[in-house]
Amino acid sequence: MAADATSAWFALGGVLLAGAMGFGTAFLTQHWQGRAAKRALHWEHAKQLRQERRETYLHYWNAWNRLIRELEKPYLPKDAEEITAETIAIAEADWRQAVDALLLICSREVLKAGITHVEVTESRIAAALQGRRMDGGGKTRALNRAMRDDILKPTTPDSIDDTDPKKASVQSHSQAARTL
Repeated sequence: MAADATSAWFALGGVLLAGAMGFGTAFLTQHWQGRAAKRALHWEHAKQLRQERRETYLHYWNAWNRLIRELEKPYLPKDAEEITAETIAIAEADWRQAVDALLLICSREVLKAGITHVEVTESRIAAALQGRRMDGGGKTRALNRAMRDDILKPTTPDSIDDTDPKKASVQSHSQAARTL
């Protein structure tokens, strides 16, 4: 009778152990699948964000180049025509629209370089309206470098953070937008 009770306890222990192992395996499988799905979502988001930034940066440079061409018209030998406030205003409006889009989507590094670039460009506009020519002081290269680094920065599944990236970047972007 004692042998039967001992066998029953071993059988019950085996069933409980197998059940616990099955539950643990199911729980861990679900957890790992959830993390894999979350990482895949973050990966896709990073790819889409990079593409949107690439398009926004291209639009910014196109608008900025049009503005600079307008500002430098009097200094070009073949065009030697006067610039007017109206032609500058049109190019400046396009550029400012591109600046708005840039500030919404750019990374922190691009934001810092972008704010400096905007300030220098505004000074160049003011100088051109007064009939003076002003250099960009290397700020164009700094912004271009920051954009290039942002777009070419490798995004690997290991570099994706599971925390919410919006909390840190939204505040800094809104503060920067207020300074412009």
